[in-house]
Amino acid sequence: MQFSRISSRLRRDAVVLVAFAAVAGFYLLGQALSHVLPLNALRAPFLTVVRGLEWRHVLSTDFLVEALVLLPAAVLMFFYTLSTSRRVRITCALTGWLLPLVVLPEIGRWLMAIPHAFRLTYDALAGRGGGQFYGDGPMFFAAVGWWLLLCSVLTLKEVVFRSKNGTNA
Repeated sequence: MQFSRISSRLRRDAVVLVAFAAVAGFYLLGQALSHVLPLNALRAPFLTVVRGLEWRHVLSTDFLVEALVLLPAAVLMFFYTLSTSRRVRITCALTGWLLPLVVLPEIGRWLMAIPHAFRLTYDALAGRGGGQFYGDGPMFFAAVGWWLLLCSVLTLKEVVFRSKNGTNA
């Protein structure tokens, strides 16, 4: 019985960490691609834009500073996955909802991030983005939407869909 409880927790943590890595990777990719195309560039296929990425874009000071935005989110995911207390996991998930307010203070745009994340991700992968698409931040906005969706799923999981074997706060 103890082994199944450990296995279930490892599976839960792995899913959360993989989802966070996907959101963080999408954000970092969007930040790196913002330096590839000039703003007046027409639509370009996604793989063409990715092939144009150079290490000098990734290792630039601007990119590294933009990557620091992920630090609070990484800390939250760290505490969420290591905690055995349901109360701490709920607090981490709800705090995750507040993190985008630091970088995107307009609540109206913030609430629209989740529905727009699907369309913006599709537009990027379908090659519908030009220079302004990558330079002006729609990929960042989509990453915020994916982050909020992850936090909503974690909140629902902890509040509504409590597991029978989960720990009580």
